[in-house]
Amino acid sequence: MGRVPASDDFRRDVVKAYSGPLFATTFDFGVLWNKVDSVCNKILGWTDSPEFRGQTVIQQVVRAYTIVYRLVSAPCLDCPKLVRGTSAQQDTIGGGSEGTQALVVYYLLRETIRKRLSSVVTHRLKMSLTAEPPTLLQVYLTEWRTFIIAVNHLKVVFSYLHSPWQKHELPSEQPLLPTEVVALVQWSDIIMSPEICEGLAEQIFNLISRDRLHRLDEGSTSLVRDISHSLAMLNDPRHTAYSSLIEESYLVHLQRFYKENINVLKAGGILSYIERSLIIFEDEMERVNRILNKCTMLPMLQRLSDVLIDSEIPYIKSYLPTWILNDRGYFLNKMYQLLSKKFYRFVGA
Repeated sequence: MGRVPASDDFRRDVVKAYSGPLFATTFDFGVLWNKVDSVCNKILGWTDSPEFRGQTVIQQVVRAYTIVYRLVSAPCLDCPKLVRGTSAQQDTIGGGSEGTQALVVYYLLRETIRKRLSSVVTHRLKMSLTAEPPTLLQVYLTEWRTFIIAVNHLKVVFSYLHSPWQKHELPSEQPLLPTEVVALVQWSDIIMSPEICEGLAEQIFNLISRDRLHRLDEGSTSLVRDISHSLAMLNDPRHTAYSSLIEESYLVHLQRFYKENINVLKAGGILSYIERSLIIFEDEMERVNRILNKCTMLPMLQRLSDVLIDSEIPYIKSYLPTWILNDRGYFLNKMYQLLSKKFYRFVGA
């Protein structure tokens, strides 16, 4: 990435970069990027640096923003080339246009995020895999919150990278995704490995199963709910972490649990079955609202209807003529309440 001057020269160049006129000096790309990269690493690891707080953060973010502005607005010396293809057949992207320099900054930002996630966050999560549950969930949530706060600062640092002027000069096949999207994609690609996902799912469903038997305390409830919401943020056409990790398995567990207990529910007779089924619907709706993502509500109602209503229609229907003939209003009202649950998926819960 070009030469790196001696430390005094390096500091002078960096100061000029964020305080001098835009085109007064032509800077070495590597010198300026090294400073930005240093600030980015401090931002990404802000919880590890007690001194990186308050005014220090503001000053560093503003200076880094100014340097990024210069990196993408004015030609620099020794800007790295972007190439595509194999080492044998490489094609230079952009041909040295001004937009290529912005694209280099974009890819270097992505690489900085990847390095942090690969070397630090992944290590911490893997270490917690062998710890007592729900340590993995707690560590995941802590690292996620730290990361999201850091990304909000990085958005400021690289905001000028996404100005219309920069995008105008870019090669058409090289769009610049917003900083937060880049960060979330990197999190999905690096952090959500099969090993970590399996560990998360196991600990999540241990807590959900416990909740079905005995309501979780507020701490555990908050933990599952916050994990659910954090995973839902990773959902896009390529990444459906919440659906694949929690929702799909939750629906399978739900269906299996009530199928296995259907005879227990019917043991007290038809009225008891209907009343207990109504309670189950209310309990499961409350559970979704309390600890899962709202998008799970309609699929949950569908699965529960399949087990408690659709598959038991012959059983329920066999009592209907007698209740009508004997004017059993209370029984009919309860049956109507249960059958109406089938239509929640059309009108909302």
